[in-house]
Amino acid sequence: MLTPLLACGTGPGGALLAGAATFGLAGAWGWGEATARAARVDAVAPDPWSPAVAVRQDGAALLRISGWSSPAAGGRWRAPARVLHFRMPGSATASPCAAQPGDGVMLTGKGPAPPIGSLVACQLSLGRPRGAGIEGAFDYRRHLAGRRLAWTGRVDSVTVIVPTGASDIAGVVGRRWLDPLQRALTRTLSLVLPPRESSLGASVLLGARDADSRRTSQPFADLGLAHLFAVSGLHVGILLGLVLAPARAAGLGPLAAALPVFILLPPYAVLTGLPGSVIRAAGLGTLALLAPCLGRRFDPLRGLGVIYAATVAWEPTAALDIGLRLSYLAAGGILGTSRATGGLRFCRRRPWAWLGSGLGVTLAAQWFTLPLAAQAFGRISLLAPAANLVAVPLFGSAVWMTVLGLALAPVWLPAGQACGAFAWLQFRLLAAAVAWTAARAEAWDLGLPAMASWQLGAWLMLGIALLWTLAALRRAGRPGRSLLVLGLSAPLGLLLVVAPSRVPGGRGDVVLTQFDVGQGDCGLLEFPDGWAVLLDTAGVYGGRGATEGPFQREVLPWLHRRGRGRFDAVVLTHGHRDHTGGAAAAAAELAVAHWYCGGKAAAALAGVVDPSLVTDRPDTVTLHRWGRWEVTLVAAPVPEGGTADENDRSLVLLLYLGWDLRLVWSGDLEEPGEERLLAAHPHLASTDVWKAGHHGSDTSGGRPWLARLRPGWSWSVAESGTATGTRATVPMWWPATPWPCAAPTSTGRSRCAGTAGDACATTAPGAGPPKRPDGRLDTRRWAHLPCGRDAVAGHRGCPGEPPHRTCRHRTPLRGEPGGESMPALRSTRDLGLRPDHEGKVRDIFDLGDELLVVATDRVSAFDVIMNDLVPGRGVVLNVMSLGWFKRFGDVVPNHVVTADPHRFPAPFNAHAAALGGRSMLVRKAERFPVECVVRGYLAGSGFKSYRATGAICGQPLPAGLKLADRLPHPLFTPTTKADEGHDLDMTFAEVEDAVGAVQAKALRDLTLRLYGEGADFARGRGVVLADTKFEFGLIDGRVALIDEVMTPDSSRFWPAGEVVPGQEPPSWDKQILRNHLETLAWDKAPPPPPLPQDVLARTAQRYREVLEILFPEEAAAWQAYL
Repeated sequence: MLTPLLACGTGPGGALLAGAATFGLAGAWGWGEATARAARVDAVAPDPWSPAVAVRQDGAALLRISGWSSPAAGGRWRAPARVLHFRMPGSATASPCAAQPGDGVMLTGKGPAPPIGSLVACQLSLGRPRGAGIEGAFDYRRHLAGRRLAWTGRVDSVTVIVPTGASDIAGVVGRRWLDPLQRALTRTLSLVLPPRESSLGASVLLGARDADSRRTSQPFADLGLAHLFAVSGLHVGILLGLVLAPARAAGLGPLAAALPVFILLPPYAVLTGLPGSVIRAAGLGTLALLAPCLGRRFDPLRGLGVIYAATVAWEPTAALDIGLRLSYLAAGGILGTSRATGGLRFCRRRPWAWLGSGLGVTLAAQWFTLPLAAQAFGRISLLAPAANLVAVPLFGSAVWMTVLGLALAPVWLPAGQACGAFAWLQFRLLAAAVAWTAARAEAWDLGLPAMASWQLGAWLMLGIALLWTLAALRRAGRPGRSLLVLGLSAPLGLLLVVAPSRVPGGRGDVVLTQFDVGQGDCGLLEFPDGWAVLLDTAGVYGGRGATEGPFQREVLPWLHRRGRGRFDAVVLTHGHRDHTGGAAAAAAELAVAHWYCGGKAAAALAGVVDPSLVTDRPDTVTLHRWGRWEVTLVAAPVPEGGTADENDRSLVLLLYLGWDLRLVWSGDLEEPGEERLLAAHPHLASTDVWKAGHHGSDTSGGRPWLARLRPGWSWSVAESGTATGTRATVPMWWPATPWPCAAPTSTGRSRCAGTAGDACATTAPGAGPPKRPDGRLDTRRWAHLPCGRDAVAGHRGCPGEPPHRTCRHRTPLRGEPGGESMPALRSTRDLGLRPDHEGKVRDIFDLGDELLVVATDRVSAFDVIMNDLVPGRGVVLNVMSLGWFKRFGDVVPNHVVTADPHRFPAPFNAHAAALGGRSMLVRKAERFPVECVVRGYLAGSGFKSYRATGAICGQPLPAGLKLADRLPHPLFTPTTKADEGHDLDMTFAEVEDAVGAVQAKALRDLTLRLYGEGADFARGRGVVLADTKFEFGLIDGRVALIDEVMTPDSSRFWPAGEVVPGQEPPSWDKQILRNHLETLAWDKAPPPPPLPQDVLARTAQRYREVLEILFPEEAAAWQAYL
């Protein structure tokens, strides 16, 4: 892009020729590259099974710190480094995929930051930086590549190595000279300026940025003044002025005057971290001082080209650095415009001449940096020219006074502080004015989409024409018109960038864009009439408590670039956080006419959106009609009984052209919901595109669904590394005239690619679940068609089978016929361990701030511990609790540290085989003296209480209810937490007395919410959760879920198809064992009678069944211990 600028000295003909050659070569290269990429197979249909570089690598490393450190999040520091040696554990030689010597790493660490140039040894965790998942979003990988950094790394501690002798020159210079010098300058600044301005001065002059300087500079960035805080040519010019002025005053010659500059510039460049702007300014200053010494005339434009070429030749990856390119383009544009206009002189009168020159500099810099500004920032403030006109001189004056104060302070501190006082006043006035303006400047912001190839070509040719016109006007003696032409370049450039993106699809088409947001969904459907709907808002980064995600960081900037700040509708398909994570940000940043929420999604808008703008759980609603096009929302009917899994409550968006279905966006709808939706909407037929349910997992896309829809394309976006996900932001165009559809640029692979001949059939059509010999519903075995595969050891299931359905070729689990047996565990004392507490089932070890909880295979009945064991019972209880802890992780914290026995402290990790699956390491909690019981059905002691009093725990119920009837609403029926004997019922007032009114309400609300979500989840898998109990405690002052969660011991689980009001439903618990004991002449006091093996085996089977139905993945993961 500098070619036409470098050719200015050859006249208009040379400039036009250079520009045309540049444009032709760049266009030919770009066209060839685009054609080559489009011809690759993986560009048409990426293979999710293709090998990839490991995401995370851990090992021992020796690094050289190559730059200054800066503060990072969480009290950590960040600094660039070079890898000298890296070795992963267990490898005799370096892996070809691992970091190689010479690779750059952006390092973050804890503790004191090592000085620049030092050698450090550490245990390093490396990762590849993420690129831009959405077009035009910030590309962190490219940003780091521009600084020659290929990795991101984390360390918890580093050891600075000080080699003997003089071999470590870089370390010596960094430790002994540069680091002390930076500290001394920073300390002097703190003597001259107040803290806030001191940190600002250190940022501006030394590049040492901290949280205060970032906060102060943010309003400046909002007004297009971020360049003021970059260490730039202004500061190098100030340094040159301070050095050259005394030398020139003393009458020194060119060489003698330049010598101090040559000595001071290299250390200053290193001291500031060698940013591109400083290298540019220092290089230009050096060439300008050398030219007179060599008897030559200095051409700054050609000098700029030489410095840029030398920089890129020395470090080719520097060409990727946005900051460096912006710096050179801005300087080149200003120099080129200055040459064309005769020094940016547009008026003769001094005040107007100053204003004209300042405006000319601003406009020239904006025009020549326009493509990179659009690519890097995606927005511009229309107030930027005026803001720069006012702020640059005032800011420059403040910096001059700061540097003068910094120079005078070591000589005479009062003089330095006096200069600092003038600088402080200017900084404060400027900061206040900028903050006030930035708070009111949002309406003046304009989104800038990244420029297409034709726009870049047009910009380049217009730039050449602009310089030629300015030169012609200067020769004609019309400087005023030059300023007018330069002023017209700003709206012309903005029109060139912005106008094409304001037309949806560019051709008046219906356009769907699905964004790459990792694990989650987010899409945009736009119509030519301007109507638009946003589909889901993606998730959040991190775990509990996180509020920011890809919607805020990537989708919103993408929308702002295209001027899309208003939506006619936003659809939140259901309430999971990977779909509603950005809802609050969307409500704050976008103008939304109406919200449509499926499942529990409305909770994400509570307190954020006016309830009158929210439609919660609509059955069927038409959102928009345009011509023959129609957008409709539908939902799968909730099954009789009123519960369904949250995924199956997803709203489904249907896009029709006449009677033809073009798009089905099904949220996270899974097979049960699909079947109900098909039954309720028999008109659904084949579609062009199906946005795969549940991120393309095999729990969605059942055979009836695929047979009905027969999608031509299937899309899914999932977390990086999953087999079904595609990492791409994909547009799809439907012409306004009838189809055929243009193929999307990228697709994901889905289950619809398979046929009955090459994969297991899940269920024989119409077969449904078979009955057991006793006539009861077999919830564990379903009818299957043969898959044609040979039974092989280790076969855990065929493709396409939902996890809760068991393939007939699966290797039997331990304890099943044909499976191995795992020895039952009576007590951890059998392992040579001494528990601090032994309960009916669990052995507990007190480890200080933590507890190790081991669930044995002991079983009790009628408050008596049996002598016989139920094999695997402790594993089931533990694994099921882990499953619920994981599922409720976004609702409430829990006390689990780890369930991996290899991570237990000694001596317990030595017993990993025996403790695996049945134990977890947990944090200690301050337990509430309340058991939070919740009942959704009439059963057990609740039924007895109702029959006697018509109420449960003082809460009246309607008359005429029967055993196993569903209650009108779940009841919170707390009890005491008794160490011995039976728990006693409590009223809510008693709970308030025990824990306080605020905590009592929090426990009640949490209990009811957890029960509601758990009951919905279980019913979606054919299980009724009749009642359960929870225990809570305080960890770090926050309420946390503790103990066991919704296990067969703490809950009643019934098969959904066998619940008949008035009869005791069969349950997944130890009722088989209790029934057997009832037949014996036993007084229900110790010692207990012996139990037959078939009773123990059937009891163990019941426990395993409910685990496999509710948590098949967890059961498969821990099956070695069952």
